[in-house]
Amino acid sequence: MATEQLTLNLDQAQEEIWKPIPGYEGLYEVSDRGRVRGLISRPGFSRKNPRLLIPRNGGGHRHDYKIVKLSKNGMNKHKLVHRLVMLAFAGPCLNGKQVHHKDFNPGNNHLENLEYCASDDHAHHSISNYKRRAEHGRARLTEDNVVQIRELLAQGIRQTVIAKRFGVDQTTVSAIKYGKTWTAIG
Repeated sequence: MATEQLTLNLDQAQEEIWKPIPGYEGLYEVSDRGRVRGLISRPGFSRKNPRLLIPRNGGGHRHDYKIVKLSKNGMNKHKLVHRLVMLAFAGPCLNGKQVHHKDFNPGNNHLENLEYCASDDHAHHSISNYKRRAEHGRARLTEDNVVQIRELLAQGIRQTVIAKRFGVDQTTVSAIKYGKTWTAIG
């Protein structure tokens, strides 16, 4: 009981840190825990209590990544939460770098779980993660599925038809076709 209470108090003691989102200063903030909040209710009116935005899963090949919709000057833009966290806390991403989730969980956007790394390193991390996912049975596709998909593509079967057959998004089939994923599989 005392241990549980101590843990609770330690969690509460670590105060969430909020920083303005570059390019959206005075409108939105992002926290070190990967949460985004809006500071205004409508143009010209500030909000007494900031409103947390509810992230949703992205579409296409980024289906597991969290996105939020930010508005400025009447224009809406969808932004990836992990990129907002790194932009606010670590600065802009340098050329040739990408944001990497250390635990391979695209929904975990805590600052301590994110880092900038070179594109080559990111690809290496991703390939090793795909292997781990396949070993644990959580991969959507197996290596045999990828070989079958490549054979169907070679026969001229449409990507959407293949995607339905394997229960994946069309962008996944496209990524396989153009060598963006599963490159280690012949």
